[in-house]
Amino acid sequence: MNTNLNDKDKAMDTAIRFQKRMRIPKFFFLILGITMVLAFIQDVITGSNFLQITINVKFS
Repeated sequence: MNTNLNDKDKAMDTAIRFQKRMRIPKFFFLILGITMVLAFIQDVITGSNFLQITINVKFS
């Protein structure tokens, strides 16, 4: 019974470490998704979005 409890504790520690490690990529993809949704909504309403304007700037 004691080894089973240790295995559960080890599995819980591993899961907590993995979740902490995945925090930054999760926020990155969340911000990226929100940006894409905002660009899509702006494109539907106005016909152009801030991403097209930013990317198509020509440097002289």
